[in-house]
Amino acid sequence: MKENIIYFAVGFKSYEIERYTSSAEEWFEWTERGRNLIRRTTFSRKMMMWLCDNLKEASRVKGNYVKRWKSKDQFSETFCARNYNRFGRYITIIRVQGRGRSVIIVPEVTFNSGWMDIAIKIERFINSGARRNVYNAPKVVEEGLLYSNTVRNHKWANREMNAAETQQEGDIIRITGEQTHNGLLGRCLVGIFPEGTSEMATLSEVRKWTSNSWKQVKGTNIYEMDQNRF
Repeated sequence: MKENIIYFAVGFKSYEIERYTSSAEEWFEWTERGRNLIRRTTFSRKMMMWLCDNLKEASRVKGNYVKRWKSKDQFSETFCARNYNRFGRYITIIRVQGRGRSVIIVPEVTFNSGWMDIAIKIERFINSGARRNVYNAPKVVEEGLLYSNTVRNHKWANREMNAAETQQEGDIIRITGEQTHNGLLGRCLVGIFPEGTSEMATLSEVRKWTSNSWKQVKGTNIYEMDQNRF
């Protein structure tokens, strides 16, 4: 377990960084302990390497100067700043996800000494872990099922669509069969635009609006049903 956690101290504060590994990513929980406080937050491997670069860059400049960095990672934003007060210089790391916010503060050991040693120690710890390669085994299809049919039916994500009653009018597909809870439409959200509008939204515009509005929903399939339904 020791190889998955490191410790270091600055003044009256102590820090620990612990590694957690999932099937596709490495996560690092950073804990700050002071006399009367405990602060904790979690970063991905990519964000931890970015923070190490910021600590190195902040160490190269001497004197009381303010420097800020910002980065996005999946569903969160991380802000890093080099600041100072009457006690000396310090690094502030703020992670914002939705309405939640977590903060880590790392002061200097002595004035103008920087954070280079801390950055190198964290970087070595990150690189010491064995990277996990994710391998997705190919899916086995049914014997006798043609690849061309599989690709064509994948548009509707389920072969149950073959049993639905449809009518095609040019490029528009109408579903006229019985709608059940277990059927295709029973598992879909249908958006309807008002009729009689001067301009109709295109499929690409609807997909763009959806990706901007539903940022936490990945892999949503959107298709045109008729003149005003998607």
